[in-house]
Amino acid sequence: MVKQRFRVLFRRWFFTVAKVCGPILLFELFVLVRQHFQYVPLSISDLLMGALLAFLLTALLCWLWALGEWLWSRLRRLRGFLSGLRQCSRSYWNPDAVRTNKA
Repeated sequence: MVKQRFRVLFRRWFFTVAKVCGPILLFELFVLVRQHFQYVPLSISDLLMGALLAFLLTALLCWLWALGEWLWSRLRRLRGFLSGLRQCSRSYWNPDAVRTNKA
């Protein structure tokens, strides 16, 4: 009971703190790794270029996803048309359909 109450009360607080402190801690870890390997510090233009490239890559992936879904919907319509055509062909060559009524 106490565990459930704790989860209900502090779940939003935990996610808010994680969203705020997570990027800061990741950047500090990045700085520590960079200092350990003795790389030169990054300038603001390097950070902006990395953010721009990440944004463009995300946009490209979203565009490819949308293109794939659009193509999949077109293929679904094509599959429906082909199955109807196949059914029509089957009924055409069916012996019941070929039989004529002779009076």
